[in-house]
Amino acid sequence: MARPPVTHTGSVRGHKSCGFLLVGLLVFATVANADEAVPWESLSESEREVLAPLEETWSELPAKRQRRLQRGAARWETMDKGERDGARKKMQRWRGLSAEKRQRIRQRFDRFQSLPAETQERLRKRRRWFQSLPKERQDKLREKWRGMTAEERRDTARKWNQKRRERLQKKKRYKKKLRQQQRDQKQQRRQGRDSE
Repeated sequence: MARPPVTHTGSVRGHKSCGFLLVGLLVFATVANADEAVPWESLSESEREVLAPLEETWSELPAKRQRRLQRGAARWETMDKGERDGARKKMQRWRGLSAEKRQRIRQRFDRFQSLPAETQERLRKRRRWFQSLPKERQDKLREKWRGMTAEERRDTARKWNQKRRERLQKKKRYKKKLRQQQRDQKQQRRQGRDSE
């Protein structure tokens, strides 16, 4: 059975559905393009300049990594001199790592990206806490951590998480108790006014 021909009604409703269709197609096209490689020639002049050391191997890189590098090159353009100097130092350290170590770091990064947002935020918070410690304390903790077996590390993490849960529960109980005290005080004030 043949479909009836589609007629243009000229209504606003028809334009809205057309707009939604267009937006849907654009989103789909963007998602589909995310898996496609980025040709070197499609990079802007400034992106090619920043990524010049990778030109020879660019076509061999996975599409996901090409896109990440392209975003990094765009971000580079917005950095001031101090930020660029810091980024250069990090890049020099990165290049100094063995291929095996870089691969492990990439795997950790991918694993981190796959975590739920709240877990990522909790880990970021822990990192900020660690970085706020004095250098000597950081070094001691690093040394202790490196000296542990995988099982000891898991046990330490479990204990740390348990303490964290206990602190949160204690904080909740305290807040609940405080709210109850405030309600009781309010009620006593009302009763005092009513008895006058």
